[in-house]
Amino acid sequence: MPVFARRVVLPQDSGPLTGELFVPEKVKGVVVAGHDTVNPTYSAHAESLALELTTWNLAVLLLGLQTGIEEERILAGWGVADSKALERAADRFLDACRFLGQDEQTVDLRVGLFGTGTGAAASFLAGARAPPSVVTVAACGGRPWLAGPAAEALPVPSLLIVGSEDELGLPETVSFSRRLRGETSLRLVPRASRGFTEPGTREDALRICGDWFRERFEVVTTPREYGWTDPLGRWV
Repeated sequence: MPVFARRVVLPQDSGPLTGELFVPEKVKGVVVAGHDTVNPTYSAHAESLALELTTWNLAVLLLGLQTGIEEERILAGWGVADSKALERAADRFLDACRFLGQDEQTVDLRVGLFGTGTGAAASFLAGARAPPSVVTVAACGGRPWLAGPAAEALPVPSLLIVGSEDELGLPETVSFSRRLRGETSLRLVPRASRGFTEPGTREDALRICGDWFRERFEVVTTPREYGWTDPLGRWV
């Protein structure tokens, strides 16, 4: 299936935040997939999800949550314990929602938020104060409970995916899921540790997440009957 892809730039105080927008020919909704650009595992999760979702008529904004300057500082050992990092990442999810609400390809689409790594907690924190276009939030691994009480009043359905062998993440994620007031689904991936590095576990997690978004968007919206073309009318 043809997919339109283009680079997206969101200005930030510490430099531009870059992402890639993938829009299939027929699209039901758009998912903002926020991930740690300094962590190859989380980047791979997000990239795999983007490819998976476009096959199901869902657009994806693949968004790295750190600017180039921030990446350099993290790799140099600076800012790892930055207490403002989570709020900053949540604000970037909201920046992405504002962009999608104004862009001609996505202006009328429902939105889902998906986070890995730092993005796991940030997606829930952003979802608690997101615009009405956001209809669901999901996180895979990471530490979503760091979103704290501010995320417990999340007004939309949410999905939490955690590895069954994640000794720290499993009990904390279970506890967090019980504090959420809205509809919540907690799904365990058998044999998976925190990084989903065991054979087949990342694919299982992506399948769970893909099914979740597909079901949610099928409920709230209808596929468009046209695709995207360049100014000359050619399919891109």
